[in-house]
Amino acid sequence: YATDAAGLSTAYAYADVDGYYTLMRVPVGGAKVRFSRSGYALEYYDDQPTLGAATALPTQPGVTISGLDATLTAG
Repeated sequence: YATDAAGLSTAYAYADVDGYYTLMRVPVGGAKVRFSRSGYALEYYDDQPTLGAATALPTQPGVTISGLDATLTAG
């Protein structure tokens, strides 16, 4: 999921079999990315456990940000 500055989910994606995903409609001016899967603890980008601690990404129209990944912990 991608969230805006208010913490509202604005976009989501599912990973393919290789773990790749693309988020569309990400808010411009800053977004936080959350990773989740059933049976695993959710995590925000850059290994953060909460929305408040998450790193905001400097999102801009037409600009691709790559290399955002996470390793989720079971539980």
